Amino acid sequence: MLAGVVIRITYLPIGDGAIIAPFFVTIYGLPINTVAGAILMGTFVTSAVGVAFFQLLSTTALATTQQIAPDYRLGLLFGAGGAVGIYLGARAQRFFPAKIIKFILAIALLYTAGRYIAGG
Repeated sequence: MLAGVVIRITYLPIGDGAIIAPFFVTIYGLPINTVAGAILMGTFVTSAVGVAFFQLLSTTALATTQQIAPDYRLGLLFGAGGAVGIYLGARAQRFFPAKIIKFILAIALLYTAGRYIAGG
C-alpha cells in the first residue's frame, strides 16, 4: 500500500509531504512530530536533486529556446520561509494537542483537494 502511495506521489504536482505525512499519521498511527522530520528531509533531498537536474539541463540545447535554470533567489526565499516555519511550528506544537493539529491538517488537505478538483 505504501509503495502505491509513493508511486502516485511522483505523478502529482504537489509536494510529497502533503500526501505521505497524512498517510503515516492516519494509517500507521505515527505521531506528527516524528513524521515531520522525515518528511522535511525527503522534501529537502527531492528539492536538491531537482535543482541539480534543472541546472544541468540548462546547459543543454533546450536552454537556448526556453528558461530552464532554477531561480536561486526565489529558492532561497522559500527556504528561509520554510526554516522560519519549521522553527515556529516546532516551538508552537507543544502548546496544541495532537487532535487539534490533525484537525487543522485535515482541513488544509480538504481545502487543497477541493481547489485541485475545482480547477482553481
